[in-house]
Amino acid sequence: MDETDTRNTLLQIGISLIAEKGFAGVSVRDVTNSAGVSSGLLRHYFGSKDGFFDAIEEHLAEKTLERTRSIREVASDSPEKLWEASLTSRNQLSPHERDYFKRLTLERPERARRYLEENWNSLGSIIDDMITAGRVRSDVDPVWLQFMLLFLGYGSIYFADFIQEKTGKHPYEDSCFEARTAAFADILENGFLPKQS
Repeated sequence: MDETDTRNTLLQIGISLIAEKGFAGVSVRDVTNSAGVSSGLLRHYFGSKDGFFDAIEEHLAEKTLERTRSIREVASDSPEKLWEASLTSRNQLSPHERDYFKRLTLERPERARRYLEENWNSLGSIIDDMITAGRVRSDVDPVWLQFMLLFLGYGSIYFADFIQEKTGKHPYEDSCFEARTAAFADILENGFLPKQS
């Protein structure tokens, strides 16, 4: 295994362990034992446990930015394309990565703010593009639309267990994800109140 593969393997193991045990529950020994490497190798790549955690955040930040950029490119002119782009990009984050983000938000909110800011800014750009293209009603408050889209995007990460309990399906199972995405798109496009005659 070359250095890049070893480094990426350590990062993926760290993400999985943090998703399972939380930040305080993961030691350098846990990571190195799972990877079958020495603690010296982990320190060689990352310097310390904190350096390792920082490297995981950087790795996932890059992945998140890539995802939001691709969604923006596809979705800038239409809500239908926004949800389609979200649907096709969902597999860019593994279940462990989604659980990692949940842990990050709950256990290290000051660090999670970076991801929220990046997503907030990307959503703002998408909404601005949609407003410019005439795809958003003029009476819609763009700030609250931005919040709503942020809630819709992150809600399934934080409420995964509850969603599974209520629907019998994990929110990222294909059929559940597709049903949720279709429902969100329909509500965004048509609202949820009956049309007045």
